[in-house]
Amino acid sequence: MSRKICRSGKSGTDILGQTTSSHRPFCEHLLGVGKSYTRAEIEKMDNGQLPNVFLTGGGWNCRHRWILDVMPTPNVERDETWRPAGVPVSSTMRIEASGKVADVARESLDTIDRVHGVGFSSHITIPVVEGGSSTRPGGFEFYHGGRPVHIELSSRSATPHIDFTHEVGHFLDHQLIGSPGDYASRSGDAVLSGWKTAVEATAAYQRLSDLAEMKRVRVAQPNGGYRYVPVDRIYARYLLRPQELFARSYAQFIVVESGNTNLINELATLRKTREGAIGYPAQWADEDFAAIREELLRSIMEMKWLK
Repeated sequence: MSRKICRSGKSGTDILGQTTSSHRPFCEHLLGVGKSYTRAEIEKMDNGQLPNVFLTGGGWNCRHRWILDVMPTPNVERDETWRPAGVPVSSTMRIEASGKVADVARESLDTIDRVHGVGFSSHITIPVVEGGSSTRPGGFEFYHGGRPVHIELSSRSATPHIDFTHEVGHFLDHQLIGSPGDYASRSGDAVLSGWKTAVEATAAYQRLSDLAEMKRVRVAQPNGGYRYVPVDRIYARYLLRPQELFARSYAQFIVVESGNTNLINELATLRKTREGAIGYPAQWADEDFAAIREELLRSIMEMKWLK
């Protein structure tokens, strides 16, 4: 959720809710209404001057900005008496890899099994194989008709436990949450509606959305000064795909719920941004993730993957 706030260019004082003769009609109307808007609602607005109201506000030289307005929702705290329900997630996997990849898969599945099960006896068994590369550390493959092929993991992955858990998230999203063979996160399955709202309200999501529309970004350099760096808009838009958002949020959920040391250390690695480069927030800061964690827990309970 976002709302409009007016910031005076001279004094820097927040004057939310006030209007003056210097405001153009578009801004004056929004300030006068004093309500919150979703990102989708903002993108439908027309300021009469420039496209993309989320970035351009009221138009040329507008000094207003959007700020995040997250509506409070009842907290969902994990009850220590809850236990994984149904069958273990590991029972849906057949590890055919060996060596490091097999070890990582077993360790990761053991961690996931401690967090939740799948709420019914699944007849699916998907192979886990070695594949990918250092630049493509993992993958979830399926046939054109939707039947799963395998999960693969590269032995050269710098963050193997999170990468494998990420691919498990894809598998669950594609096979066990909504209709098998279609990503529930992409199809708009009702059980993930709260998750979708929570994700789209985060600062990380809004930053990726901004980057997806930008050509260049001013970035501080290690030796001082700034330079304009071209934005990889294709990558930003890839990160915004619903199934990618789900897999990344699922992996981070397992990090938070399990407290596994390997996962915690790998999450810290993924959050780092190289100096002098654009930061693409693929993973969320702790406070930014809180609402997503609650909604995923709510969804898992609704699917009876916990009891």
